[in-house]
Amino acid sequence: SKVKPIGYPEILSQNLDGDNFHCDLVFLHKPHFELSQYKDFEIPSPPDKDPVVESEKMIEDLRMQHADVLPYEEGDVVERGDSLTMDVKTEVDGSQLEGLTKQGMFYTLGQCTHPEFDNHLLGMKAGDEKSFEITFPDEENINPSLRGKRASFHIVVHMGTKKRPHPLDDELAKK
Repeated sequence: SKVKPIGYPEILSQNLDGDNFHCDLVFLHKPHFELSQYKDFEIPSPPDKDPVVESEKMIEDLRMQHADVLPYEEGDVVERGDSLTMDVKTEVDGSQLEGLTKQGMFYTLGQCTHPEFDNHLLGMKAGDEKSFEITFPDEENINPSLRGKRASFHIVVHMGTKKRPHPLDDELAKK
């Protein structure tokens, strides 16, 4: 057959009946192709990026990657990037949504695909309670039964943590 398989075949089925053996195998093989034009392509150059801005962003990303995580202190409020432990009760059309109702839920701001949800949490403190409503967007990534529906949320924030960027020092360079 002149087939040169790649690796071992995948056995789909095998049957031994007395002196008769039957099996179904799948072989992977290198496809045959002819190389067409491979010279004189016009390759667009990537958009110009300011190397200083890019390197500063990279350094800030590294500082946040190795940041210290600190629990909320007296007076700290929820800000973007914080992580919270909270109770969430969600209702749609007067019925509680089990998948979106949780006690002791761990949540990091920015994790939700609906930015309005995070906006309602901003400024809350540990121990605060808040109720608000949001309309689910009519998008593909939303459960079809929730698209365009109005949901009521009741949130109780228990505690939170903030990330303090790692100082720009030799220790960061070692990490």
